[in-house]
Amino acid sequence: MSLTVQQKETAAAEFAAAMKRLGLTTMQVADDFDMPESRIAELLKLHNVRHIEDGWVLRNYLIEKADAEGIELPPFTVLQGDPENYWFLDMRRIRKLNLKA
Repeated sequence: MSLTVQQKETAAAEFAAAMKRLGLTTMQVADDFDMPESRIAELLKLHNVRHIEDGWVLRNYLIEKADAEGIELPPFTVLQGDPENYWFLDMRRIRKLNLKA
C-alpha cells in the first residue's frame, strides 16, 4: 500500500504538529535514532522512504514521547489506528522503532 501525494502531505503536517507540540527538533530525533538530521528531515516529510514502516515508526516514536511527557497530540489521520491491523507491515521494525534496517 502506498500513500497518495495528499496523504503524504497530510501525514507530514501531522508529524510537524506533533513535533511542535512536543518541542522536538529534527536534531533531537536524529540523536534518538542515531541517524543524520537530514535523513530524519526527509522521513518526517515522507520523502525517500525506504521501508513502508518508516512513517509508522516515526508516528509511534512521537506517541511514546507524548505519553512519557503527558502531552496530548493532535490525531494522526493518515497513519491511524493500530498498525498490527495492517498485514503488510513488518511489526518487528515498528515495535523496535527501527529506522535503520
